[in-house]
Amino acid sequence: GGYKLEGDQEDIFSDLNELFGGDDGWKALKSPYEGVGMKIKRSKRNAKGERTVGLGLGEATVDCTAEQAAAWLFFYNSNDRKITSKDLARLEIRKGPMRNNERTFVTVKKMPFLVSNRQFLFRQILKWDSDRSTSVATWPVNDVEVDYGGASVGKLTKATVKGLFTATNLKNGLDGVPQCKVIMKQLFDLGGYIPTKLLDKKMATSLKAVWGLQQSFKRDADVDKASLDVLTNIIKTKKQDYSDDEAKAMAKGKNFYKMCFSCEDSKFKELKNTDKRVMMKSVHLDGDSLVTGVCEAIIDAPVEKCVAYEFMKGTRERMALKKTKKYRKIEIKKISDHSQFYLSRRQFGYGLYDREWRNLVVWQKDDDGKVWIIYEDTDRLDKDFPQISGVTQASAMTTWCFEELKSKMGDITQCKATFTSKVD
Repeated sequence: GGYKLEGDQEDIFSDLNELFGGDDGWKALKSPYEGVGMKIKRSKRNAKGERTVGLGLGEATVDCTAEQAAAWLFFYNSNDRKITSKDLARLEIRKGPMRNNERTFVTVKKMPFLVSNRQFLFRQILKWDSDRSTSVATWPVNDVEVDYGGASVGKLTKATVKGLFTATNLKNGLDGVPQCKVIMKQLFDLGGYIPTKLLDKKMATSLKAVWGLQQSFKRDADVDKASLDVLTNIIKTKKQDYSDDEAKAMAKGKNFYKMCFSCEDSKFKELKNTDKRVMMKSVHLDGDSLVTGVCEAIIDAPVEKCVAYEFMKGTRERMALKKTKKYRKIEIKKISDHSQFYLSRRQFGYGLYDREWRNLVVWQKDDDGKVWIIYEDTDRLDKDFPQISGVTQASAMTTWCFEELKSKMGDITQCKATFTSKVD
């Protein structure tokens, strides 16, 4: 399907594939945009006084089809994109016969004080690669003079941009939420020498288009719900195999739970709670100076869905907590459908060091229908995330137990959730 490329358009795609081919030389570029990975490949011709040239790469998963993603990028001058743009000018150039799959644009990027603003004049070409993949090529135009109609664009230096954008539909997308993987590669020739730090900054700004695309189509609630449904079904229907370490951690967590409820009632202290539906109390286990907390509540949902909700630390809703003052850092490393490593760093208030927990998290379903989740301290994250000064390592032993209630509230399935935790 799609349009047949003409000869000059085929040549452009061929040249871009050669320009951006190969994985050598790419280095990580700090991305200021959540969910967008970035890399950069700097030219060796960065001696002062010579032209500054760099290649940039941005990639992300977007909640739309590949065709929708490519169309969004192709319509560079849409009202939606102009509203959010900080360009001094952004215009579509119309000259002579137009091709249905090609447009020409000019944009003026503001540069810092004492550096002339940069003008980028380019054409964009849309190409359907296959049923799964769609591409957009960006190629410089040199034979057009631009009249900005009195717009204040300042002193201009002509710069060059070349780019190759590819969107590929994901085969294993979530039910009801089409998703695609997008990769944007760009060459920046800023028409003269600029410092490396400024190149990195401008490259990241240019690759912001990937983030803008992601934001335009994001369906956080739908994605979280679909992911929750997938894990719920796994907990309900798929038998799990556990490693020795996971089995030992689960046994330790269950034993901790049993110790809490083997204590005499007189040893428990009721805790004040604003929610009458939740029971909260504390207890000192025999010979332990640390207090253990216990909570119980009835949840209007099946056991498997409650377990999935608690276990899924990487939902978009939860990852958004990183933007709040409550959480400084959240990292998740999946081991299997039933286990993961989880790092969380939290702010504890003025004058206090942040606290950081590093846990192995495992869920297990018993033959009687009960499902357990345990959190146990681990050092298996230390290599990927070395400990840093100014952060205190905290310790915790936490066990959840979920059991379905036989009685129902009408058509609503309910379960009892019990939480026990000891934190140092």
